[in-house]
Amino acid sequence: RIVEVKKDYIRWAPYEDNGTLTNLFEKGAGETWFKDYWLTQEAQDLRLHTEVMSYKEREIAKGDGGSGLLSVGEKGRICEIDTDAGTFRIQWYSLLDVEDELKLKDWSESIIVVGEAVEPKPGLQLELLREPGVKGRVGGRKRDGEFSITWYETGKQESLASNTWSKTYKVSGEAHYLLKLGDIVQNLPAPDDREGVRGQVSMADTDLPIFRNQLQVTWYHDPKNPETFHEIDWTEQLRFRGSQTLPELGAKVETSSKLGAWDMKGVVYNIE
Repeated sequence: RIVEVKKDYIRWAPYEDNGTLTNLFEKGAGETWFKDYWLTQEAQDLRLHTEVMSYKEREIAKGDGGSGLLSVGEKGRICEIDTDAGTFRIQWYSLLDVEDELKLKDWSESIIVVGEAVEPKPGLQLELLREPGVKGRVGGRKRDGEFSITWYETGKQESLASNTWSKTYKVSGEAHYLLKLGDIVQNLPAPDDREGVRGQVSMADTDLPIFRNQLQVTWYHDPKNPETFHEIDWTEQLRFRGSQTLPELGAKVETSSKLGAWDMKGVVYNIE
């Protein structure tokens, strides 16, 4: 990446060489770089909550006054930008007690941008940095400067500061906000080590007045008693587990034993 531009030369840092800076062009060649090289990516600006990666091994300060070694390939997220001071901070995922502050003008000498800036929008799945595996989903209710997050393991809600969330959490899954027909869900609390109560969205995006702004879930263990949820606030009660497409011709299907006195099996023979 280009790290310095002068009238008569350009300085760059090759990623594959551990961040070593090289005077790539001789004097007078700064305006004719395109004869030998081409751009592979436009210049990037740093934004709050952007994911970055280190490509230069270096010592960085710890909160207790000591220092730690940052390896090549470590990932983290920009958690603070101070434009007045010309600095920014990175929260590295694996170095939680590190206070890594860099100058905005020198950022390209040490890090690579590997992801876009992320806001804690509804439906985004997050994980606690200090407790790997503890996951939750951002809810639909937003207050001034805060979002709510519901934890899978306990079903409890917690406030999430929209400006400083990346100091405590990391993104651990794609955002799922509006559920659609066939989506598989699980009742909260729903920790990873228990299957819990699962079902499928059996009605959504309907114009029926009774189901306006709502979705219906049919539970595998009790299909005769489907349950309705608000299409916006479902993250407070359910965990998204995956999507299931409509069956194709020839697919084998079976009913739950709760639907009748015995299990019924069959094959899809017509789709309208």
